[in-house]
Amino acid sequence: MVAAAEDWGDRLDHGPAADGAEALLVRPDGHVCWAGPDDDADGLRTALARWFGAPRSLVELPGGAPGRPR
Repeated sequence: MVAAAEDWGDRLDHGPAADGAEALLVRPDGHVCWAGPDDDADGLRTALARWFGAPRSLVELPGGAPGRPR
């Protein structure tokens, strides 16, 4: 799952899941905004885009270079 979230790496941290959970996405305010099996990379990417914006690979800086969102 870490690889699936790589394009949002500038906006999130990762760590081990709690007992009984396979994969969780927790907003900065502590709410779980996605939970799923550890092989649901598409579901995780959808939730990341919804809660944390476009992936870094889709954000462009002036001149067309990929970069961080403003």
